[in-house]
Amino acid sequence: MADPSIYPHELASRTIRLLAVEPGDRETPLRCQLAETYLDTTSISYYALSYCWGPNHSLIEITCNSRPLFVTPNLHAFLLEYRHRGTNIPLWVDAICIDQSNNSERTSQVRMMDQIYSRADCVVVWLGEAKATDRLAVDVLRLIHVVWASTPKVSHLDHSRDVLAHDAWLSSNVPQVSWNALAAFLLRPWFSRMWMYVTHRP
Repeated sequence: MADPSIYPHELASRTIRLLAVEPGDRETPLRCQLAETYLDTTSISYYALSYCWGPNHSLIEITCNSRPLFVTPNLHAFLLEYRHRGTNIPLWVDAICIDQSNNSERTSQVRMMDQIYSRADCVVVWLGEAKATDRLAVDVLRLIHVVWASTPKVSHLDHSRDVLAHDAWLSSNVPQVSWNALAAFLLRPWFSRMWMYVTHRP
């Protein structure tokens, strides 16, 4: 839902829009600016956002190019966090950088999606607002990584034995509350969305 003047014309071939978030504190309404650039420009620098849109009810108004723009609560929460961190690198965010009311533009931009993500300086993953148990989940993931990173590459048979040994060790040393936290963490919608395979494929 956007004021038509935010998108005065359809994007030309190989052109994208980038979103700049203006500085502000937590209580300041979000203000952003959209600017067009050629995707093939070598000097272009931007971050691409990978996230779930979330429910489209209870949309929140922000200001973009001095015009009202309505975004989902999940995207609004990300933009607040991004601004709070003081990062001044522009973003590519599909819900805003593509005119969602223009089917032709949307189709052409989706066709470039893999290039938009692969050419970004960084793909920023937004799983949603932090939960109290997230730290426990991340600690378990780090522990699993440490356990397996310390295991030398071996034959398939030895690998199968390692799996059993590591599973037994982790089960004995990681409390159930941490496993529950990890399960809840991995049930976040981002992990089941199909677009994650486009935005993060090698």
